[in-house]
Amino acid sequence: MSNVTLKDIAKKLGISATAVSKSLKNSSDISEETKALVRKTAKELGYVPNNIAISLKSGGPKTIAVVINDLQNPFFAALCDMVFKKLSKTDHSASLYFTNEHLLTYATAQKIIQNKSSGVISFVEPKDDIAELFVSKKIPFTLIGINSPIPNINSLYTDDFSGGHQVGEIFVAKKLNKALFLTNSFSETSYRRYSGFSEAILTKGGHVDIIPFDGVSDQTIVEKSLKAIEKNKYDFVFCFSDYLAIKITRAIDYRKIGRPVIVFGYDDLNRFYNVIEKTNSVSSNYDEIVDHGIAITIDQIESENKQFKYVNKIFPVHLSLIKQ
Repeated sequence: MSNVTLKDIAKKLGISATAVSKSLKNSSDISEETKALVRKTAKELGYVPNNIAISLKSGGPKTIAVVINDLQNPFFAALCDMVFKKLSKTDHSASLYFTNEHLLTYATAQKIIQNKSSGVISFVEPKDDIAELFVSKKIPFTLIGINSPIPNINSLYTDDFSGGHQVGEIFVAKKLNKALFLTNSFSETSYRRYSGFSEAILTKGGHVDIIPFDGVSDQTIVEKSLKAIEKNKYDFVFCFSDYLAIKITRAIDYRKIGRPVIVFGYDDLNRFYNVIEKTNSVSSNYDEIVDHGIAITIDQIESENKQFKYVNKIFPVHLSLIKQ
C-alpha cells in the first residue's frame, strides 16, 4: 500500500492520528501496548515517514546534544551508545559534545546553542548559570547519572545510597573484619554510595575506611590501594565503579597477597561488554533510564508552550554477583 498516512493507521486501529504520531515518536504519555500495536500496523501497511515534511513542519531537523567528559570510561561509552541507537529510532538525531571539564561550562553550552540543538542529554552536570542559559533559550536539559540540586533540569539517576547499603549488608552477613571504600570521583554520587555502605556497616559495629583519589593516574591508585589493603588487612573492598574494581581485582590476583579479599564495583559493566571479566557489582535497569531520559527530552522539545515540568527521578538498584 503506497502513500500511507498517519490517518490511515489511525482509522485502521480506531484511534486518533495524534495518538499514532506520538506512538511513532515513542512519547511517554502513550502506553507501551499502544505503541507496539501502532508500530506493527505501520509496518504492515507499509508506512514510511516523510522526514523532509517533518523537518519543514518543525522548522528544521531536531538534533539533541549528547554531552560526555570521559571517553575512556566504558560505562559512559555504553550509555552514550544506548542514547544514540535509541534516538536513531525517533525523528531526532544526535550530536556528541565532549568537554574536559568536570562541570559543563559556557564554551560547550555556546557550541550547543549555536548549532541549534533542540535539547540536551548530558552525563555532565551543568553549572547553575549554564542551566539558566538553557532555560532562557527554552532548551530542555536532561542529566543522567547525577542527582543535581539545580531545579531547572531533569535528573535521572540510580539509588546510589541503596546500592552502597546493599553492598555493606554483604560485608555484615559474611562477618568480615575490615571494609574499605575506594573512589576516584569527588562527586555527590560517590558520597551517596559511601554513605549507604558505611551506614550498613557502622550500625552493626563494623569497621570501614575510605580512601579518595583525585588527579592521579590509574597506576598510582592501584599501587597505593594495594599497599593499604595489605598493610591494614582489609578483607572487603567496595570501589566507586566496576572500572576501578576490575583493576584492583587484577592487582590483588597478581600480587597473590595470600588471603581472600572480596571486591565489589558499581555499574555492572559485564552486561554491556561480555569481554570484560565479571565482578561483583551494583546494577540497575539502564535501558529504562535511557528510555525515560529520551522520552522526557523529546516531550519537552515538542511542548507547545515550552513550560517544562522538570523531573527528578531515582531508579532502583540490585546486586549482580559472581556465580560461585
